[in-house]
Parts: sequence; structure tokens; C-alpha cells
Amino acid sequence: MKTLYIVSTSAYAGKSLASLALDLHLQAKGLQVGYFKPVGNLPQRVGEHLGDEDAAFIAEQVGAAAAPEELCPVLLDERLIAQACAGTLAPLAEKVSAAFRHIAKGKDVVVAGGLGDLARGGLINLAAPAVAGLLGAKALIITRYEGDSS
Repeated sequence: MKTLYIVSTSAYAGKSLASLALDLHLQAKGLQVGYFKPVGNLPQRVGEHLGDEDAAFIAEQVGAAAAPEELCPVLLDERLIAQACAGTLAPLAEKVSAAFRHIAKGKDVVVAGGLGDLARGGLINLAAPAVAGLLGAKALIITRYEGDSS
């Protein structure tokens, strides 16, 4: 099983669109594909659970059946930030790993969507480089076009 972690140098650079397009392309090639967003920041209530809005949308489009808390196990919200600042936050790596293992079961490829920019999530020890290592993923870094300097 292979994992591709789609991250970016800045927020709103097209990570979600790239993840969705890649998932659909790989499905069309006959591969069993999963989608995963280790850390989200767009809370959305799905039944009794909180999930990430982007993760729920992409999962719906690609037909990925997973509980919201497995699709996106960590939501970067005010409560989590407050716990991190107070030094009371429990480590989250195992929560991410367990959800990932469930999503990856039986898949040929898992496309994982990143959060904001490469450093976002660092406060909770889940910045892009740490997550890529945790998932054993190759990273595709997207940068928003802002002229020739991009």
C-alpha cells in the first residue's frame, strides 16, 4: 500500500482539489483508493460526531465509507490549541496512526490531505513533515501560483 500526503506552502493552494482529482483518477484506473485527512480545521457536525468539512466532502465524492472521526481524527480547534498551550494535551500520534490503519485496510493507495501550510499543526506536534513520517508517506507539495517567483 502506498500513501501520498498532499501538502502546500500556503493555505488555499489547491490541496483538496488535488486530493479529489487524484483519488478519482486512481479509482478510474481500477485501484482501491482511500482518503484521509490526519488534521482538519473545518469542524462540521455529522450526526453525533464532529468531522472536517473538506474530508467529508472528498470522502463523499469518492465513495469512501468511514466515520468522521476516522476520516479526520484530529480537529485543530480552540480547545485543542488551549490544551497545547497549557501543556495538558495528550499525544495525538497514536490516534492519527490508528485511524490511518483503519482507512488504509484493503487499499492500494491512500491519498492524505494536508492542513494549511507545512508548519500548521506544529503546536500539536502534527506539522506536515511529522505527519508524513508517521504515515510513511511520500509528500506532494503544492504551491499557489503567484507569478514567476512561485
